[in-house]
Amino acid sequence: MGKPTAKTTVYDYGKGDRKSVLWNWKMLDGLTFTHSYSNNKHEYWQKKALSGERTQNNYYEDTDNMFLLQYDKDGLKANVSYGTQEKSYDQSKFAKGSWSAKSPYSWRKGHNTNIDLQKTFDMGENKLLVGAGYQKEDMDLFSSSKNNNSTYQRDNYSVYASYDWKVSDKSNLIFNARETWATGCDGYQKDNKTGNSKYTHNDNLSKFTPELQYIYKVNDDSSFYAKIGKSFRLPNLTQLFGNGNMNPALDLKPEQGTHYEIGYKSNIGKGNLRFAVFNYKIKDSIDADVKYDKDGAIDEVDYFNEDVKNTGVELSYAIKHDDNWTTRWGATYQNPKAQNIHNYGDMDWHQIYNKYQLQGAVDYTQSKFAASMSVNFVGDRMSTRASITKPQREIKPQCFTDLHFTYAPEKNQKAFLHINNIFDRLDITSNSTSNFYSLGRNFMVGYEYSF
Repeated sequence: MGKPTAKTTVYDYGKGDRKSVLWNWKMLDGLTFTHSYSNNKHEYWQKKALSGERTQNNYYEDTDNMFLLQYDKDGLKANVSYGTQEKSYDQSKFAKGSWSAKSPYSWRKGHNTNIDLQKTFDMGENKLLVGAGYQKEDMDLFSSSKNNNSTYQRDNYSVYASYDWKVSDKSNLIFNARETWATGCDGYQKDNKTGNSKYTHNDNLSKFTPELQYIYKVNDDSSFYAKIGKSFRLPNLTQLFGNGNMNPALDLKPEQGTHYEIGYKSNIGKGNLRFAVFNYKIKDSIDADVKYDKDGAIDEVDYFNEDVKNTGVELSYAIKHDDNWTTRWGATYQNPKAQNIHNYGDMDWHQIYNKYQLQGAVDYTQSKFAASMSVNFVGDRMSTRASITKPQREIKPQCFTDLHFTYAPEKNQKAFLHINNIFDRLDITSNSTSNFYSLGRNFMVGYEYSF
């Protein structure tokens, strides 16, 4: 991961707390109302890598509030939701032997309205699904580093269809298609010092994304499949217009990908085997160029487009040994690469992220009690090229180990204990040149009641 210097900064998780509530109300047959609320607070401590001296505390608070009305009956599905997402980031710095008062660095609150409607038609042995969706995004922001207030908004529309054609007793063809477009993508910024305001606009965007999937049923327990499709993802509003230490990038393009996959699924005795080979290439994938200040801390972030490709294989196997014990295993080997032609003029493909991942889990159930232990190992890691002055680097492997217990005395009640990072590893979770460390050993105790 490279030898640290006196200017190298690392980010260690400090402390945090989380509160959440989720409840449902079945109003009528097929009609359900859902409300969820969560509030998360956590701290990241900015330290000097060599001495471990803490130089800055970063305080993050996220609050999400979502209301959802769902209808699902007789092949008709409709979802209407409204939600708010509020995020704040405050700082406190250590200088001249004392800590400064906590002060706001950036704040944003987004409002999202979503409407989705779809209808399924049975056509003998075939099925047709048609649907349409609408999303209204708007966001209010404050940035102390840029000393401004901002407002952004965007309207997203989509129409889609899916046709499942039973070609024969053993094979099916599934056609999927979606048209997505965005309008009214603009932002308003006011400089708090001068009082000057600035209006910016991003061109309307649209994309047609088809997908074709073929399934061949060998017998009742095994099948082959193959699929090819297109993908499309719009930039986030803050990536386009900026906020805090994120600079505006009005020329940022949406991601457009082509994906291929072939695989085999089989139920063998008490086990389930899954195998897949995949390949994808994403044009104009969105990444970040990070600039650092004299102390090695993140100063500015510029988003840019680059091309990304990947080829890999996945294998998983789960087996139920008896009424109590189940084991699950999985492995992925891949070769993700990037080409920074938009940002650096670099025509060479270079490795990014990790090449392999190993997963394993053991599950135990006995009457009203259940337990599970899982391990996730990620190796041969390489960072993205975060900036010209901060080249790529190798990142040490990371290993996540979790242990979960649940006890359900009644059908509508459940008590649980989650223990995460059992071995208290200090792993780097970021894929850039910044060292964001994982949270140490932690646990959560809870109780759920349904009524």
